[in-house]
Amino acid sequence: MRRTVMKKMEQFVFMILVVLTSVAALSCSLSTGATDTAKTFTVEIGGVTGKAAGRAINSDTNVEWVRIRVENSSGTLITSATWTSKVSGAWRGPITVSETGDLTFIVTAGKTVALQDQVYYWKSAVKTIGTGTSAVTIPLSLLAVGDTGPAGGIIFFNKGAYTDGWCYLEAAPSEQSESQAWSDVTDVLIGATAQGSSIGLGQTNTTAIIGQAGHTSSAAKLCNDFSVEKWGVTYDDWFLPSIDELQVASDLIHFGPTLFSTYWSSTEDPTDGTTANAYSWEDPVVVYPGKGEPFGVWAVRSF
Repeated sequence: MRRTVMKKMEQFVFMILVVLTSVAALSCSLSTGATDTAKTFTVEIGGVTGKAAGRAINSDTNVEWVRIRVENSSGTLITSATWTSKVSGAWRGPITVSETGDLTFIVTAGKTVALQDQVYYWKSAVKTIGTGTSAVTIPLSLLAVGDTGPAGGIIFFNKGAYTDGWCYLEAAPSEQSESQAWSDVTDVLIGATAQGSSIGLGQTNTTAIIGQAGHTSSAAKLCNDFSVEKWGVTYDDWFLPSIDELQVASDLIHFGPTLFSTYWSSTEDPTDGTTANAYSWEDPVVVYPGKGEPFGVWAVRSF
């Protein structure tokens, strides 16, 4: 009798364990299946924020492509797509993702001129994608001063139109040095090609500094060698800003770990070849230190 009771108890315990194991397996299946589900839906690109949906971008003849990058909540790329033509007069198309849930859509729109991307519109938006999702609309915005740029930095200047291959200036996401000489060639005048002070001349100055005879290291080279990857794209077109570019940028993003930092510009002082223009936030004022003195460096790019 006692042996029979023990046998029944063992069977009962075994049945409970089987049930609990089944429930755990089902729970695990439900929790993972909600995110690891392939789903195809339509993405439609809306108009500029504040304007009629679809009106601006769909009628903008400057837009030659739309690029979409989709990331999960961990920032991992799920899928990407490039559209080069509209469908029935609108920028739209199918996207297939391997996960559902809250996904981030990073969208840029523009055209390519002389192998350089010109981005007119952008948007980073989180959309909840479920098994029943058939379409989502993402309204784009015109880039503006203060926005995050394509390379992850800050847009600090908008020329208002694309001329000479660029419209915007973007400061790098962080400084390249807190202590770098303007150049290791400290007593030779480069000349007019490195003395541009206006907005738009930083790249010309940078090229001239790097090309000087005997040059091996400089603030300009530090910027020229800098690269950053953002959303799967490598940006390596940086330069040391001219003095006017530097002032506009620093006024917007307050360069440096303190408000008392001095940064090199790419503008050479035309006096005797031993000094160059820098910008001190402390006063603020343009200063003219010797080329061998160590100051901060912050790269910028145009696009």
